[in-house]
Amino acid sequence: MEIKSLCRQYEVTFIINDDVKLAEEIEADGIHIGQDDMEPDMLPDYFNDKIIGLSVGSVKELEASSLDRVSYLGIGPVFSTLSKDDAGDAIGTNGLKQVVNRTKLPTAAIGGITEQNYKSCLENNADGICVISAITKSDNIEQTVTALLQ
Repeated sequence: MEIKSLCRQYEVTFIINDDVKLAEEIEADGIHIGQDDMEPDMLPDYFNDKIIGLSVGSVKELEASSLDRVSYLGIGPVFSTLSKDDAGDAIGTNGLKQVVNRTKLPTAAIGGITEQNYKSCLENNADGICVISAITKSDNIEQTVTALLQ
């Protein structure tokens, strides 16, 4: 609830990763689910007017996914990542571009994104990026966030 409060204070969208019950219980703005989580079509009615993100790691996963309720795609991992044990193999910027070019949904590159490589994701048509360790392992978070916003 503290994080939700901070999000409201700074006018930031509050999306819960993977935990459908928690997202509904605390009235999050949305949910992000992976390929091994609940199917988007099976989400409770609570999410009908919420943001629904779906992770995809290949064109094959994209084509096999039901996208009717999906608001955006998290595509990756683009680069190798240690943040999530079950992230799978890196698809590279070529794999990212292949998925991005086959959808009309907004896209975010995810997985191993750093200050040094984030621009290559944007140059390969991703609409945005998602980061964890780039910020959590930064010696200067404000500087890192500012750099990633450039």
